[in-house]
Amino acid sequence: MKKRLPSELEWECAARGGKEELPYPWGSNPKTNRTNLWQGPFPHNNTLADGYLGLSPVDHYKQQNQYGLFDLLGNTWEWTSSIFREQDIPLRMQKDMYVLRGGSYLDSYDGKVNQLIRITSRKGAKPAESFHNVGFRCAMDELKAKRLGFPETRDDL
Repeated sequence: MKKRLPSELEWECAARGGKEELPYPWGSNPKTNRTNLWQGPFPHNNTLADGYLGLSPVDHYKQQNQYGLFDLLGNTWEWTSSIFREQDIPLRMQKDMYVLRGGSYLDSYDGKVNQLIRITSRKGAKPAESFHNVGFRCAMDELKAKRLGFPETRDDL
């Protein structure tokens, strides 16, 4: 099977798990036992309430939604195939960047540590950059997704 990065829309549809308007893949409230995020005053004291100082194993926390996906929020930001555009900067002045989704172990639920984490959290990164808190997941083709019961996706945003 051919592997590829998901578009930003595909990533968000997968993270939502068929449910709209929820801030987290599992529901309405933050839960420290569902994802790997920074706990405590950054950068000096991570209380390790979630069990990890850095990256956690992919399947350490239970599945985050009804699609059976792990680590949609926290652990690592995830590359998408979608171009990142900043609204306040003219297109001709923007650098080539791609959308990252999901947040990492260096972020928090309340936004007091680096970035506020929700399903809608996003930022851009240049393709030549590498970070210890950025990873990726592969998308499956539409026919296989339909057979498994996933919703239809679009490539446009």
